[in-house]
Amino acid sequence: MSAIGPGDWVECVYFQPHPMAPKAELVVGGVYQVEWVGEGQYRGAPGGGLRVVDDPLPNDCGWRIEWFRPVYRPKAEFITSLLAPAPANPVRVGEPA
Repeated sequence: MSAIGPGDWVECVYFQPHPMAPKAELVVGGVYQVEWVGEGQYRGAPGGGLRVVDDPLPNDCGWRIEWFRPVYRPKAEFITSLLAPAPANPVRVGEPA
């Protein structure tokens, strides 16, 4: 089972042309959104495969999942909390609140 799922953002860390579509290309270092993930034996690898949004491959094809790493994308609420002003009297670790 992979930690990568549909809707996640991933970075391509390796690329090899696909035998079913040799002109389809991914860019190493490129960031892609995952459309679907297939589990089990995939293109000769036990790790599974995935397809990215707007993938140039035929509909039933995908890329080996180990060619990608998850990219952390925080939710908007988390970013907003980081941008909020710091409290006037912050509580320090080990001090009573």
